[in-house]
Amino acid sequence: MRSIHHVPGIAVAAAITLNLTALPAGAAAGTAAPPPAGHRVVRVGIEPDGPSSAAAPHTAAMIAEADAIWRAYGVTVVWLQTGDAREIATCDVRLTLGFAPGSDAGSRPADPLRHGRPGLGAIWFDESGLPARAVTIDAAMIAAQIRETRLNGRPLDGWPPGLVDTIVGRALGRVLAHELGHYLLSSPAHAPAGLMRAAFDSRRLAGWDRRPFMLSPAALPRLRARLARLDLLDQPFASVNEDLP
Repeated sequence: MRSIHHVPGIAVAAAITLNLTALPAGAAAGTAAPPPAGHRVVRVGIEPDGPSSAAAPHTAAMIAEADAIWRAYGVTVVWLQTGDAREIATCDVRLTLGFAPGSDAGSRPADPLRHGRPGLGAIWFDESGLPARAVTIDAAMIAAQIRETRLNGRPLDGWPPGLVDTIVGRALGRVLAHELGHYLLSSPAHAPAGLMRAAFDSRRLAGWDRRPFMLSPAALPRLRARLARLDLLDQPFASVNEDLP
């Protein structure tokens, strides 16, 4: 039997008062370099792991934010409705997403390296270092952390529901983008800064500025190698992890 190792997702620090002053479009979108010429866009399909996940709120905003982060690197993220064979056929990578607490992913115990900090997401790696095709994020914990923040001195729940939903969805998308980073880079490691850092405070998770969620330059060569490998596969989502370096 292959052993499975849990990789803790990003943690969130104590809630901080939000400053949601609008930034210029370039600042919000980040300034990541486009993918190398000649590489097609890789399509990642996210499929709910069951009816409750399919009916979860904030899904559209979550996928839109994860997609906005990854498009700068030649990856697009789409939400797959159950049984949508046409959409599934267009995907290079197909993953499932569940909304259980990260510590419950796969019914395995929480990673001891958490040191009491709440994990917002999880993905598992097997003994050979390959990532599983299932991602878990703790949507309830993320929403609770974001709702504890204050916007211009007022509790977030005192603002219009549409604004609150947008902010919560944005935070969910950034956690999802981080977990996708573990999968696409095929690495359980965290980085000192950028998208793959181990923790974000709620100000960054909820704010307009997307620059804290860019990949570090050190991660780009590995990502390009993985995306190039996908270009060569006839059925990418079925074998993406089989023989990548």
